[in-house]
Amino acid sequence: MKAQPVASLDLPARTPSDVRLSLLAAIATALHVAEAALPTFGPVKPGFANAVVLVVWKNYGLKPALTVNLLRLACGALLSGSLISPRFGLAAAGFVLSSTGLCFGKKLTQKGVSMYGLSVLCAWLHMLGQLLALRLCLPDFPLGGAAPWLLGYALLAGLATGWLATQLDKPQGATS
Repeated sequence: MKAQPVASLDLPARTPSDVRLSLLAAIATALHVAEAALPTFGPVKPGFANAVVLVVWKNYGLKPALTVNLLRLACGALLSGSLISPRFGLAAAGFVLSSTGLCFGKKLTQKGVSMYGLSVLCAWLHMLGQLLALRLCLPDFPLGGAAPWLLGYALLAGLATGWLATQLDKPQGATS
């Protein structure tokens, strides 16, 4: 006598775009986890996983980009062991504000803002979200002297991430 399955999962058919977005989320998560293992200069990381999110935003739109970014945030926190930590709270606050930058991305790029500009905007918003979360959680923490340096770092990280996104978005075989 054959054993009968207890329950069957009626899952919808996978589409190529589902698979593509899953792979892109996995790449972004791998970059996120790899960055967490690198030595840092103070409490900041470059955020290279965000380059994947920018490429998804440019090629597939806002909703897929936010999906990839949210999956990267959650899976990255699970894999790095920071899901229930203040670090995750800061990352989530940065995610929320930088996502608003992506929401305005289409209008900004139509007005001539480049991938670099959008990347810098999102990096600044991400850092601002983290600074606001710190201020809310630790109102007596002295952020005044650190904020300009951290926002300056966000400028550099945004430029580096914008450059990486433009490199990742080049067609295969393209040079320069």
